[in-house]
Amino acid sequence: MKKLFYRFILCAAVCGLLCALAGCKPASSVPASTPPASSTAASDTDYSAYKTVYTGESTYGGTAAGAYRLIYRADGSSNITYIDYATRSEIYLCNRPNCTHDNESCTSWLPMDGISKDVFVAGDHLVILYHGSASDVDEFGPASMPHIDIANLDGSERKTLITLDAACVMNLPILSDGNSLVFLTTTVRQTGNVVSSANQLVRIPFDEGKMQVLYDFSADTPQGDDLIDCPWFLYGATDNGFIVKTIAVSVPVKPGQTGIVQEVQQHNIYKLQAQNGKLAMEEVFSYPGGAYGEYLYHNDLYQLTLDDTNVSLSRLDLTTGKKEDIADHLSVGGSDMISFTGVYGGKLTLSSWHDNAPVRVMVDPDTHEVKPCTLTYQEGEQEKSVWIFAESKDAYLVVFRCELYNEAVKGKLGDVRNMNRVRDIYGLIDKQDYWNSVPNYKPLTPLS
Repeated sequence: MKKLFYRFILCAAVCGLLCALAGCKPASSVPASTPPASSTAASDTDYSAYKTVYTGESTYGGTAAGAYRLIYRADGSSNITYIDYATRSEIYLCNRPNCTHDNESCTSWLPMDGISKDVFVAGDHLVILYHGSASDVDEFGPASMPHIDIANLDGSERKTLITLDAACVMNLPILSDGNSLVFLTTTVRQTGNVVSSANQLVRIPFDEGKMQVLYDFSADTPQGDDLIDCPWFLYGATDNGFIVKTIAVSVPVKPGQTGIVQEVQQHNIYKLQAQNGKLAMEEVFSYPGGAYGEYLYHNDLYQLTLDDTNVSLSRLDLTTGKKEDIADHLSVGGSDMISFTGVYGGKLTLSSWHDNAPVRVMVDPDTHEVKPCTLTYQEGEQEKSVWIFAESKDAYLVVFRCELYNEAVKGKLGDVRNMNRVRDIYGLIDKQDYWNSVPNYKPLTPLS
């Protein structure tokens, strides 16, 4: 049977890589600075208030008027920019006249600290996520600890909300109710030659900056001598609770068995909701193997099923338990690789590859209409689907083209070299034009 590769499997590979890296050097070589955690779960929690604000693939948390993104400078520092939908222009997140946007006096500037960053909106806050690690701290110093900054939407009053343990990984997606952030963490530890990881669902209020542990998955992790990995993932929130998943990966070996051993997967999906003042976990459903993929949207869990001849899409109502078939024999190019890209304008998008070309299919979950998206652009020799970065009420902010340019880069010895660079070109497209694959793009005014 063909295997379905999707975002969660990629996350599992990342977790495995992190464990491998942690084996090279004890994570405890960097002192922890995470504030003491508390465990709370109010029984009257409004779970529906928790919306996905960042997935790492698009902003989602942009406002109705515009979106934010990071651009990197030749020296490794970066700037936060703001894209205004009304004027179709991109500007630095700075209102200081004659600013050069290259030092800490600028509200848009972020220094070079050797770690990757994300920027998104959560309620009335601009959030800057710094993904750090023990190895980053060893190379670049304490500024490379994983931490979260928040600021006003105009970039002012930026401050550090919380600094995490260097061994702590902040996993995507990130949810917010406007007053806090919720995400799943993985903490990798090494004791002697043994590497272990712990997973927790945490909440960080904007007004306190202290981590609250909503749920610790340690007691729920499957056990077994043949178990080689068991990553946890957060889907999002419904009206009644958080939805999480674990994939138990094992390699059962019989006594005397030799040769290639086939791995076995067990997928379990759970709902977390408050009971007696704390979160309790209830299984939604489970299945063996890896020929499935899920995506949570509102109170429905959409599931792809793939076999040798067919890719189908179904929907499970998590409130009523009713399951409904949405589409059958989806045209995904016959590829083994298919994934949920997201939900935009109420339409599900699925992406795949066939003959080194992107394949994108859009599905209306209400009418069950299925349409191919043929909007693509070239990046060198590679063809890519026009991808959605953010959305306004009537349009999508997309990357629809890329261009090559030369940039003068100053070396450590003062020498200047011209480097070939590639930059994405952003524009707006009406949602109906995207749905019908009409390439009617409205480019942004270039950043000045």
